[in-house]
Amino acid sequence: MSPRVRFLGHPAHVVLTDFPIALWVTSVLADGLTLGFGPSPWERWAFGCLALGLLMAVPTILTGLLDYLALPADHPAVRAATVHMTLMLTATGAFTTSLVLRVGVSPPTGVRWLAALVFSGAGLAALVVGGWWGGELVLRYGVGTRVFDFSGVRPQDRPIDEHASGE
Repeated sequence: MSPRVRFLGHPAHVVLTDFPIALWVTSVLADGLTLGFGPSPWERWAFGCLALGLLMAVPTILTGLLDYLALPADHPAVRAATVHMTLMLTATGAFTTSLVLRVGVSPPTGVRWLAALVFSGAGLAALVVGGWWGGELVLRYGVGTRVFDFSGVRPQDRPIDEHASGE
């Protein structure tokens, strides 16, 4: 299945996913540094990375939704795509909540700070598992690829290890 939205010949969703993932992981790392070394400048880094990650999540979500809607209803990847989308939207919601808890004149403290960390941790967990499901879509089902297989076997019916080895 070829994706609906492409950028310079590549699936746009796959290209865009790197940005929110990298920014949100960096925000969690900055939170860890804040815990270890104090709020300045790490708390500002965490806040900025959360905000930029959410900004980049918008086109990522939109292109992913368009690819999802392009899947035929009977495609075997629909279940995996639904799980992937649900987890990634959960991650986006958790990181959004973490950002909202941090908004204010000074960095949050006490319960607000703890809640922001918990939501970022939950977002990271959903991000990792959702990313794994995204990999399943590409590697197991060939979603977003233009695999030419002359054996007559559809990419989504091939075992995952054949996709990885390119056989």
